[in-house]
Amino acid sequence: MKKVTKILTGVVILALLVYAGLSLVKIFGRIVDAQAEKADLERQVQQAEAENERLLYDIEHSDEDAVIEDYARSKLGLEYGDAQVFYGE
Repeated sequence: MKKVTKILTGVVILALLVYAGLSLVKIFGRIVDAQAEKADLERQVQQAEAENERLLYDIEHSDEDAVIEDYARSKLGLEYGDAQVFYGE
């Protein structure tokens, strides 16, 4: 009877160890995914901050002719009437 109890105890301990190992692998996978998501979110934050800085500059300098001309050229596709525009391939 003691031999059966020892074998049964060993099987239960082995099953618990396998379960713990599989749980650790699953948790490690979730950690890797979370780290990748964190890096992506940090990149998005940096892009948003850069865009905010650019927009703040545009707001602060919106009365300057160069900024107005750049906006008209880049966003509205406008040019001076006598301007020669060359388009590359």
